[in-house]
This record gives sequence, C-alpha cells and structure tokens, in this order.
Amino acid sequence: LTVEVNLKQEENVIAGASLGAADFDNVDKKVIFANASFDNLANGKYILEISVSCLNDKNSSFIKEEVEIEVRQEGSEIIEKAKEGFISLGAGINGEDVPAVLENLERWLTREEYKEACSSIAQMVKEDRFDELFDSFFKTLAFGTGGRRGLVGIGPNRFNHWTVRESVKGHIDWLFSEYGEDSVRKHGVVGVADVRKYPGYQDKQSWGIFPQDSVINNTSSVEFMKIAAEVYAAYGIPVFLVNAPRTTPQLSILVQNLGDVLNRRDAETGEAINPIAGFVITSSHNQPWYNGIKFYIHTGSQLVPPFDYNLILASQKAAEAGNIKRFVLAEAITEGLVNILDGDILGKVDFACRKIAAEAYGYLGAEDRILTIAFDSMNGTGNTWALPILLEAGYCLRINQKFLLQDGDFPSAPLQIPNPELAQSFNNVISIARSEDDQAFEIKLAGYLRVEDKVVEYIDNFSGTGLKVAVLEASKNVADVAMTMDPDADRIGVAFADSDGTWHGFNENDESNLMLIWAKCSLLNKFK
Repeated sequence: LTVEVNLKQEENVIAGASLGAADFDNVDKKVIFANASFDNLANGKYILEISVSCLNDKNSSFIKEEVEIEVRQEGSEIIEKAKEGFISLGAGINGEDVPAVLENLERWLTREEYKEACSSIAQMVKEDRFDELFDSFFKTLAFGTGGRRGLVGIGPNRFNHWTVRESVKGHIDWLFSEYGEDSVRKHGVVGVADVRKYPGYQDKQSWGIFPQDSVINNTSSVEFMKIAAEVYAAYGIPVFLVNAPRTTPQLSILVQNLGDVLNRRDAETGEAINPIAGFVITSSHNQPWYNGIKFYIHTGSQLVPPFDYNLILASQKAAEAGNIKRFVLAEAITEGLVNILDGDILGKVDFACRKIAAEAYGYLGAEDRILTIAFDSMNGTGNTWALPILLEAGYCLRINQKFLLQDGDFPSAPLQIPNPELAQSFNNVISIARSEDDQAFEIKLAGYLRVEDKVVEYIDNFSGTGLKVAVLEASKNVADVAMTMDPDADRIGVAFADSDGTWHGFNENDESNLMLIWAKCSLLNKFK
C-alpha cells in the first residue's frame, strides 16, 4: 500500500509526501501530511492530488483524486480589505508602495513575534483608517542622527516595542564588531529615558487610537528603556538603568563616569569599568505622540555621519532578520545582567554626576550670583539637572512650579511642542521674568538633604533633587535672564531684555559663540 500526496500549482509540485505500507499499522491514527511541508504557502488556489496504489499477489488497484483548494493564511482577510482600502485612497497614496505595504502587513500578521500587534491592526482596518495604516506600514522607520524617532504606534514605520528591539539588536551587532564581544560584555551599557507616557485609549491629533489591550497602551519612555534592556541582557551585555526620567546630558556623564560613581573596577588594574555605550529613550523637542531611541559611544557623544553608517546597516539587517532574543526583565535582574538605579543609589548617582560637571566647569561653591534667572523646563527632565545645577552655582531662580512638574503631555508648551528654539516657547517664562505670573516665586539653595531623604520623583519640596531650598517671594524687578529647555534637556533657549524692556532670544549661533568665548576664558584664566 502506497499513498502519495502532492500539492500542485500550474502543474508544478509545490510540496508532497509519500507514505509506504509500514506507515499504516494504525492507519486511522496516521496524519497523511505528517512528512509533507506545507508551511509558508502564498495565498491562492492549488490542486491537492492524492494517489493510492495497492499491490498484492493476485491483483493491483490504483486510485487518483484531485481536489481544488484555496490557501488563505492567517490575516489574509485583513490584508485583502486593507488592499481595497488603499485603492480607495486614490491619489492620497503612492500606488507603487502598495506591494511593500501589503508585504509588511502580512509579515506582522503572520509572524509569531508580532502577535501582540494583530488586534491593533485589525481595529485600524475595521475602522477604515487606511491612510494611517498605509503610513504605518509603507516603510521602516528611518535611522537618523544617532538613532530612530517617529510617531508612536503599530507598524514598522512607527516607534514601538519592535522597532526598539530591532534598533538595539543593530546596536549590539555594531558594538560587537567595533569593540569585540568580550569588551562589550565586560563594560555594559547605561540607559536613561525622558518623561513621555502613553496612558491608554486616546484620541489625539496625529496619534492612533488602539484597543484597550494594545501593547502600546500604558507604556512610557521608562518602559521602552526596559524593553531595550531585555535585548541587551539576552546577548549577555550588562545594563544599568536609571529608573526615573533623567536628561541626555546626564547620560553623557554616566557613560564616561559610572564605573567611578558605583566603584565598579577591574580586579587586576583597579581601573574604573565604565559603560562602553549608552542609550536614551526620547524624542527630544517633538510633540508627546512621538518617541525615539538615541545611542551614545564610550566618549559620551553621539555617532554622527558618516561614522554612523555601519550602525544604520546593522539596524536594517536586524529588522530584516527578526527573531530577536529577549531576556525577561525580572529574570535578567535576578541574574545580575540588569541593574536598576533608583532610591538612595540614584540619589548618589545624581549628586555625583552634578559634582563631576561642577568640577569640570568650576561653578560648585560659587558665591551668590547677582543674576536672577526665570526658569522653565517645559514639564521635562530639566528639573532634575539644570535646576539643581543653577541653584548649586549660586543663582536665584524665579519659577512657576506647574511648568517644572514632569508631564509627558507637555501642557506648558505651546501646541504641545516643547521646542525652546520656537519664539512661542518663551511666553510662559518671560511672563515669569516680568513678574506678571502671580503664581511665580523665587528659590535659592539652602543646603542639602541627607542621602536617605532623597527620593526619585520630583515633588513639591524639591527633595527629588536632594536639595533644600529657600523659598522667596518673587521680586517685582524684571529677571535678568529667561531660560527654557526641551524634555531631555539637551536643547536650551535663552532670552534677555534690552533697555526698553523688549525681550530677545539667542539663536543657535549666538549660544555657540557665547559658549566658545566662555570656554576660551575658562581655559586661559579659570573663568570667574
């Protein structure tokens, strides 16, 4: 007894199996396709050909049957409806991109690693949100200067769990090729994140709406940072995570100095083992519905063109290959591959970083400054870095506390665009500077809290900075300087008033020239 099964398309055999008499001891329990490979078939119509032959001493018989079947992979109905939806958009899309969009959609709907995204894709199709779906899937999120950023959502052209993992895997491959696996695994990486949060089912301009169970909901920059850590850990790389929103400038200092700060040293040489790289989850000055990941090298600086070319290639290859390994965070912490910096440890790290900056720039312990600075961090992380630095440098700060409280929706920024280079971004801080804001008050450094009193989150009494402050009634005089910054505090805006009370903002060239002059004076004469 022999049974042959073939799957044919246009007379070509796509897959098949042949079962002999020995396979039929318990024929009722046999699966006739056991030895055939029918995986990864394209959607379409096929001919299933079944041949049965029986031969014994007296006679033989042969039966052959053909049956037309249609293969429809999981998600095929969604893909068909999406295709119809894209056609209906007409001139609103580039028709040449449709095949690529459908290919990306099919990959996300059928591959195991993307299964958490399927319900969100189905909802977008059900609600006829084809323009959003097309934009989410027609390409892979671009890798720009030092990293990737984009709208948060589902699809390869969005910032999400998968684009984070692909970016990190590319970064790992680049680190291994650049520094060697042993060195990378010895030194590890450090990560920080800004204040962005995605609290749930939202309806905002340019921001997708997803089901209640969507993986996008109830996440944040800090959570994306932990998703990145799971990938580093899976490839044996130690990760140090700052478990509260912190600034990009602090990340640069951590990359160069964390070994000294944590007393992490080589057993033989006694030298500090600093991270070999760092990463930050932020979309800088973009609106709340954007996010991104940026990478920093061992010097604490970003890779810039053309030196980032190989990193870009590595990330593209990682996205194409898929099947990226992950080490569940809780288990990685238990194994010592992920180290969480919070509580008292974070308090010590924060102070140590500020002290390193102070020693580099010579401002710690300065006498009272004559300038009063109106300060606004636009609800970002600047309150954990620039604010204590300015206080420790002896400045009097005039603030409205609601602009300092961390809030990933950036309610104090005009149009929720927290970009200090925009003229509108000075509206609030200039109002404070002019003493027109009746909620403003002034603060000066009055000392330090004990280490055990330090807390992670910024709260009303400023203990999140580890500082004691003296709260003063705001002067009626106009402040000397107005200062604001973006959510990760690596972009600053500064304005001043001229003699007739008109306020002017420095542009990037002005600020660069001032810093160069300061650096020259500092090098020549320890700038006073």
